[in-house]
Amino acid sequence: MRLHGAMLFVKDLDGMTSFYSDVLGLQPVAETAGKLTFDVQDVDATMAKIEALGLPLLRRPWGGTEAVDPEGNVFAIRAGT
Repeated sequence: MRLHGAMLFVKDLDGMTSFYSDVLGLQPVAETAGKLTFDVQDVDATMAKIEALGLPLLRRPWGGTEAVDPEGNVFAIRAGT
């Protein structure tokens, strides 16, 4: 999974770190900025994990898929290398 850059301000740092690590398999990056978009190897499997947690998925008319994390932050998922 590849992070293109992001900055989130969260209320529960431990909980959000766990969400992004356990569900998306990410590791923190010290210096990032920009749109919150993640490259994942299997978009459908990742979305299934998010959906299983009861979190909303946002399927855009143009084909993009976004999701909402446990604190309400919207992030995009796309197929990557």
